[in-house]
Amino acid sequence: MRHLQTILCIRWQDKITNEGVLQRAHMTSLEAILIKSQLRWSGHVLRVDDSRLPKCVLYGELSLVSILPVASISATRTALSAVLTTVT
Repeated sequence: MRHLQTILCIRWQDKITNEGVLQRAHMTSLEAILIKSQLRWSGHVLRVDDSRLPKCVLYGELSLVSILPVASISATRTALSAVLTTVT
């Protein structure tokens, strides 16, 4: 954000929020970029073959779950479901 403020000639004394800086630069927020990336990835996972590992992990069809970190799998599912509920 600091580099963008320098490019736009915004000093800290101007007291402009990060959202204001992004609006002046006509850019989207980092949160929006991450949500777009997650949605793109979930669309890719939906289109891949059913036997591929990302799809098996996401839909819980993997029988060897003990070799994968379960916390990260559930965190991915939770984050993806949260994004999908906010979009719809």
